Amino acid sequence: MVGNHNVGVINYEKQSVHFTNYVGGYSVYEGFASALIWTAFEYSQGRFWAGTAGGLSLFDKKKGTSLSYYADPKQANAISNMSVLSIYEDSKGGVWFGTDNGLNLYLPEINGFTVYGMDEGFGDAGIRSIIEDPEGNLWLGTNNGLVKFNPDSENVENFLKHNGNSLGGFSNNT
Repeated sequence: MVGNHNVGVINYEKQSVHFTNYVGGYSVYEGFASALIWTAFEYSQGRFWAGTAGGLSLFDKKKGTSLSYYADPKQANAISNMSVLSIYEDSKGGVWFGTDNGLNLYLPEINGFTVYGMDEGFGDAGIRSIIEDPEGNLWLGTNNGLVKFNPDSENVENFLKHNGNSLGGFSNNT
């Protein structure tokens, strides 16, 4: 399965060499948060996450069902922003989501999120890319440089300039 900009989700079936477009069957009206897919990820549980311009959607291919998550400041453990730009599964199986307003860790036991961002010391909360180093630190490409975040200690180190020059913004999933 792949996410497509303005078209929704497309499934490729290898054996039959067939593409199925789910924009009609699994669109915003059928449970996907938006047809504008910024990022997509099939994680180890065999389910497919789609980060969209209108929220986050989880698609279970076996069951043919989807569930969407939306930013809601009144709801505890809601995702922090409607625009989900990056998705990453760490070496411990944690699934992380970068949004325009913070880093979100999915908590399956409560079907919600823990949010990290400016309050935790991030130099910028627009998280466009996520990668893990061998020590378990998450490196976050933001709208204004890099953030090194250790999920275990919650230690944050910002890299916003190099030799006095701004690092600038990072593209999605770079």
